[in-house]
Amino acid sequence: MSKAKKILAIDDDRDILKTLVQLLKLIGYVVVSTDNGVEAIELAKKELPDLIICDIALPVVDGYSILKTLGQNEQTASIPFIFLTAKTEVKDIRKGMEAGADDYILKPFTMEELITSINLRFDKLDKIKSKFEEIAQYQHSNKKLKRDSHLILIVNNQPETVVVENIKIITSSDQYSTVQTIHNKKLLVRKSLSDWEECLPEELFLRVHRSTIINLNFVEKFEKWFNGGFLVFMKEIKEPFEVSRRYGQKIKSMFDS
Repeated sequence: MSKAKKILAIDDDRDILKTLVQLLKLIGYVVVSTDNGVEAIELAKKELPDLIICDIALPVVDGYSILKTLGQNEQTASIPFIFLTAKTEVKDIRKGMEAGADDYILKPFTMEELITSINLRFDKLDKIKSKFEEIAQYQHSNKKLKRDSHLILIVNNQPETVVVENIKIITSSDQYSTVQTIHNKKLLVRKSLSDWEECLPEELFLRVHRSTIINLNFVEKFEKWFNGGFLVFMKEIKEPFEVSRRYGQKIKSMFDS
C-alpha cells in the first residue's frame, strides 16, 4: 500500500482554508495548513510536503515571496507549487509562472478543478522521477564512474544530482548509505558500501573502515596511530577517522614511498 501524499495548504481566509483542507482530506491526502506566510515557509521546510497550494494575497509574506524563498532552498525547490487566487488578470498569472509556479486554481473553485490540477502535477512529477530512476539504474549498472560523472541519486523519492568528485565522505549501515557532499549536504540513499566501492574511481576514493569511504582530495593529513593504524583528518570535519590495519595498507604505502 503506497504512502498517502502530503499537501501544504496556505490561505489567510480561514473559511476557504477550512474548505480546502476538508476537500484534500476527502480525496485522501495528508494535509498540513496555515493562514500565515511566515509559518508556511517554516512548515514547508519541516514537513517537506509533496505539493503546496498557496494563496497569493497573503499579508506580510505573500505567495510570490513564499515561492521565491522555497525555491532558494535545496530541499523545497522541487516541490510542485500551485497558486490559489481570485486574481484573473493575465499579468498576475504571468508573474506567478515566471516566478516558478506550476499551476493556478482560480477562486471560487470546484472539487473537480482541484483534483485535476493536483493530478496533473503528480503525474508530471511521477514521469520525471521514473526517468531519473531509469538513468540512475543505467549508471549503476555501468560500474566504474569517472571523477566528473554526474551521479543521479534517488533521495526520499526525489532525484538528486551529484558530481562524483564533489562527494566527500560515504558512510554506510547495511544496505543504506549517507553521502556527504562538498557543501556538507547529507543524502541518504539505498546503496551499500560494497556497491559504492565497485563504481567509484579507485584513484580518488579510499575505504578506511568497514563503514566509511573518503575522497582523498579532502584529506588534510594522515597520522600514524597505534597498532599499525592511522588517523585521517578531513577538511571541515572536526573529528578524525580511525583507519585499522585492515584498510590501512594503501596509506602505509604512501608513507613508505
